[in-house]
Amino acid sequence: MNEPQVLIVGAGALGMTCAYFLQLGGAKISFLVRPHRREELSRPQKIYSYNDHSVKTLDNYRVFTNANELQGQHFDF
Repeated sequence: MNEPQVLIVGAGALGMTCAYFLQLGGAKISFLVRPHRREELSRPQKIYSYNDHSVKTLDNYRVFTNANELQGQHFDF
């Protein structure tokens, strides 16, 4: 089965948390963010888990800062 391609608009707390759990489920994650966020997202993101009081890492995602960059891309969600 192909990995679902998911585009998340915004990379705040909710976007990061959704991305983490979708990635655990096998999805390929892309973010569409404001240009000033690109540098921050160029490194793995740390997410605190209240379930087991540990820090999780989110990486291996793509970042877009302009909707025009999405032309020709396919996303399932």
